[in-house]
Amino acid sequence: VDQSRLEVTLEDGVLTLVGRQDEDTLEGYDLVAGEYRSGVFRRSFKLSNEIDGANIKARIRHGVLDLELPKAAEAQPRKIAVVADE
Repeated sequence: VDQSRLEVTLEDGVLTLVGRQDEDTLEGYDLVAGEYRSGVFRRSFKLSNEIDGANIKARIRHGVLDLELPKAAEAQPRKIAVVADE
């Protein structure tokens, strides 16, 4: 699908993809594999609390959707300083 037929939303920790594929949008393409030939499709994913929802990015190129789901700062590994008692 192209960008105009795809919607990506995040609500209450659930990432949802909704798209519309029509038969006419497949003209000129050799379909290798696909779940749907035409119609509306929807997929939802419950995200971990470790995902920084405010910085999710979505890109589409040549019909392939790329989602970037960065870890929240709190979930990033960090170095903890060790202090000695004197």
